[in-house]
Amino acid sequence: MFRSLLVLLFFCFSAHGKDLRWIIGESNTLPLALVEKGQIKEGILKDVAESLAKDLKRKLVFVVLPRGRVVQYLQEDRADGLCYIRPEWFKDDKEKLQWTDVLFTNREIVIQRLGSKEIESFKELKGKEIGTVLNYTYGKLESLIGEPIKRSDAPNMSSNFLKLESERTQYAVTDEFSYRYFLLQRIERKKTLSQSAVIVDDLEIRCALSKKSSVSLAQVNRSLLKMNKSGHIDEVLRKYLGPALKLKRLKN
Repeated sequence: MFRSLLVLLFFCFSAHGKDLRWIIGESNTLPLALVEKGQIKEGILKDVAESLAKDLKRKLVFVVLPRGRVVQYLQEDRADGLCYIRPEWFKDDKEKLQWTDVLFTNREIVIQRLGSKEIESFKELKGKEIGTVLNYTYGKLESLIGEPIKRSDAPNMSSNFLKLESERTQYAVTDEFSYRYFLLQRIERKKTLSQSAVIVDDLEIRCALSKKSSVSLAQVNRSLLKMNKSGHIDEVLRKYLGPALKLKRLKN
């Protein structure tokens, strides 16, 4: 009896003692993650991973990788999982992973300068120059407008926001998190850029696990649900994104 109890305690301790090996993409930037010399300094993904590891009673070990090596690491059991991911982004590889419930929802949005006439229909954007990011595609927005976007390409989203500030464009398509973070960095931006936006698409963000993960999908889902119900996820988002935008859905 005593020996059986010792064996049971050993296995319980071993299970709880395992590292949670969590991937952060090396190309991530704030508000998602600040990566410097392979170290994760801050960001939404850092805070979520730390909360997840604490709830699962695991020691957290970050694995910093380029996106192209994520699936390989998960399949080879060199990492347990990662967050801020969608099955739609993985095409043929999505069946190789386990997908959690929705962590939170980001949104693709159209933004504009403060004082401009608010968009009432996507058709109003026909022929209008829209700030876009080089090599990105905007199929959903183009389907709502009814024709290809008249693009004004920039190397990244921040450059598009600066183009709006300097009145080089009137509109831009971006994601809610990036825009809120940009507005948060300088309060004077709220004097030129609108704090309302039009929703193009809802982006349901999840976490993904290796099929060999040392934690089960059910365990991770329970932890994420707990964090959402307690309001912890909302707290993390407010910390890095500031006040919510006024979001509008159009009937096209």
